[in-house]
Amino acid sequence: MSSESQNLSPSPLVSIVAPCYNAERFLEVAIQSIFAQDYKNFEVIVVDDGSTDTSIAMP
Repeated sequence: MSSESQNLSPSPLVSIVAPCYNAERFLEVAIQSIFAQDYKNFEVIVVDDGSTDTSIAMP
C-alpha cells in the first residue's frame, strides 16, 4: 500500500476511559482537556465507581 493511500484512510476511533471516584472538582477540567486535543475521532467513557459526591451528575 502506498503512503498516499494510507494518508487518505480515516483516523481510527480512540476510546478514552476515565475512571471516576469522588472526582467532582476535577472531572470537568479533565473532560475539557480531552476535548481540547487535536485528534477528533474519539469517544470518552466515564466510569463512576460509586462516588458519593455529585460526579455522576456532571452535564
